[in-house]
Amino acid sequence: MVAVAPDGSRVAAAGVSRVAMYSWPQATKLWSTRLSVEKTGEILGLAFPPGTDVRAVAGAIRVCLLDAATGAVLRELPRPGSRRGYPRVVSFGPNGLLFVGATGGVVVVDPRTGDTVWEAALDSSVGVLEPLKDSNGTLCGVWQDIVWVSHSKRAWRTVATGHLDKVRALDSSADGRWVVSGGWDRRVCLWRVVPSNGEFRLRLVWSWRGRNAITSVVYAERYGLVFAGTYGGVLVLHAATGRKIGELAVAASWCMSLALTPDGETLIGAFTSLGSLTCEVAAVAKEVGVHRGRQ
Repeated sequence: MVAVAPDGSRVAAAGVSRVAMYSWPQATKLWSTRLSVEKTGEILGLAFPPGTDVRAVAGAIRVCLLDAATGAVLRELPRPGSRRGYPRVVSFGPNGLLFVGATGGVVVVDPRTGDTVWEAALDSSVGVLEPLKDSNGTLCGVWQDIVWVSHSKRAWRTVATGHLDKVRALDSSADGRWVVSGGWDRRVCLWRVVPSNGEFRLRLVWSWRGRNAITSVVYAERYGLVFAGTYGGVLVLHAATGRKIGELAVAASWCMSLALTPDGETLIGAFTSLGSLTCEVAAVAKEVGVHRGRQ
């Protein structure tokens, strides 16, 4: 899996037990750290906080905080919120709190102390976390639904229903107006963020269904494209219509993670075969006949 630092200067990549940091765009390896599978479990999630001094790694057993400069383990968090089960994915809120998606909900942790701030009890395992701009919250993909969890208070609610299986992938536009989701039901969905009674909900714009489960999504807003990771490669969809217009074939394995650099120009992907993908979004847009800015 891959994660890009907020300032675009570094890219982190992880396999089963090893995490590596690279400078970007030079792609020079800065460090590599191996975590104990017995203590941490298989690595399932990566996240950078608003700053780039530390980063979080979610294992199947516990969450570790690493020094982004050296790879040293700063803190091993105990299994957060034991009532919520084992950690699966991680994300940081703008306030620096760590959101841990677990098998029974979301646990909000203070990374400085490792203390649990509060917990959101959900009915199913959390498959993905995605902070949503101007919503003061993070979106969570669960069984058939998308749930919003507040950054500042003990509150959560369902904002979208429409998938037929677990929601495994989420991404949002830079302005917080659009959300893309993907799931085990083989669907990719585009949602519009709609104000509703002082809050908001997600209104379905289109839904596209492929041959295999969707494991990761990226919304390349600048070029009007949606990238969806699946078995064998990355699908390219037209954001305005939901029509499939291309495919980036990489390897006979699952694309488990996709990330877009902050400037929106480079797509980075990671596969279970340890293969990787790096491509310029402008080149893909040109190949499929979509012009920059066309939605």
